[in-house]
Amino acid sequence: MKNSKGIGTAFVVNTQQNIAASQGQSLLEALQSAKVEMDSSCGGHGTCGTCRVFINHESSQVPPMNEVEAEFWSERGRKIHERLSCQVEAPFDLEIELIKN
Repeated sequence: MKNSKGIGTAFVVNTQQNIAASQGQSLLEALQSAKVEMDSSCGGHGTCGTCRVFINHESSQVPPMNEVEAEFWSERGRKIHERLSCQVEAPFDLEIELIKN
């Protein structure tokens, strides 16, 4: 269901947990606020890749990549549906799987 109030929602497959994000909050910030263990060596600047997630292809609202994330993947290569959680900002409606580094 597409949300229209500028909030983000995500279901984390690994933990069977629903999380919420406010407008402009990153998926990484929402995960950390919900106490979901997620690495981020660079502090959410999109340079380390430790906060990678897989987004289910059937997720209804997936924000496009920003310039920081596009540059990161252009230098490293990317698996289909792989994203940096620190660069995915609400609003979103996702089902994700955490990638353990």
